[in-house]
Amino acid sequence: MNFLKFRTMTKEQILTAGTILSGDNAEEQLQKLLEFSGDREEIIDYIDGVNVIQSLQFSLTVNEFFDMLPDDNKMDKPFNQDFFNDIAVEFDTHVKQSIPLFGQFQSYVSSFIADKFQGKSILDICGSTGELGRQLIFGGWRGHYDCLDGSPEMRDVFNSVTPQNVREHLNFIMAGFSGGWKEEYKGEEIHIPEYIGVNNNHSLAVEVLGFQFFTKERLEHIKEMKRLAGNCLFFQKFSTQDDSQWQENEDLKNTLHKSLFFSEQEIKEKKEVVLDNMRDYLYNQNDFTSHLESEFKYVIKLAQIGNFAGYYCTNDVSTLPDYVNPYLLDNQFTSTETKKRK
Repeated sequence: MNFLKFRTMTKEQILTAGTILSGDNAEEQLQKLLEFSGDREEIIDYIDGVNVIQSLQFSLTVNEFFDMLPDDNKMDKPFNQDFFNDIAVEFDTHVKQSIPLFGQFQSYVSSFIADKFQGKSILDICGSTGELGRQLIFGGWRGHYDCLDGSPEMRDVFNSVTPQNVREHLNFIMAGFSGGWKEEYKGEEIHIPEYIGVNNNHSLAVEVLGFQFFTKERLEHIKEMKRLAGNCLFFQKFSTQDDSQWQENEDLKNTLHKSLFFSEQEIKEKKEVVLDNMRDYLYNQNDFTSHLESEFKYVIKLAQIGNFAGYYCTNDVSTLPDYVNPYLLDNQFTSTETKKRK
């Protein structure tokens, strides 16, 4: 099955393909649809969204449909999925306590989006509880925000803390970026589908602390985010060829920031649960920057906080930030050598 064919289709082509489903034999029609898409629910949304078909009923369950997909479109459950499900309720606080200046960085990003993407559509990949979207709305931004995350617990928190009167602007999509998987949720096996979006359906794609938890790939994902939105914003924890420099940044973070919120034992336990496994998925920062420069005309570094760094990338000069917070680039949590990174 050629999923690339579906990924490059226009919305009109997808809708045309969707009319195949108007037949009576659901299973046969689904087999035909698989020539176009690996995600049934995505197609239904497109079709129903423009009233091409008012109501669709299928004889196959979501899990049965998932089983029909080829193995290369499935992935193992992300290794830290259980950790994120367990910590979902306190996740937003936990991140700020674990990463220096993260709150300041998020405030800067919110201000930047409100300035350059007012009234536009934002896709927040691995968006967790949708905190960025709520911060945007409460700050006066108006547009459409999609929080894409594969955690059912994060979805539940999003639903519980997002006021109903802003739901027309904020939406949660429970799906995986670059693959789907199965997991147990409240005693039942559920299917987390792969997200397959439409070309340039959003104005900005945001990835904050996402890829480092489930994939060693970067260039392919950069290309996919660019396809979805054109303009992209990244914030990740990176590796470096110099382990001593990397560890110096970790020590600065733990001593100057995390120790204010966690005991030495808690820091050690968190390292064993999260960091030791995550290191396999960290990407070399210089290599990542080179990938960005190969895809975008403008690559603006927004932050360097120890081993964490943020970038805004675009080919549209009109969306470039008017300023960058200098403290996010030069601060006490970052070693002297690290400050020299691109």
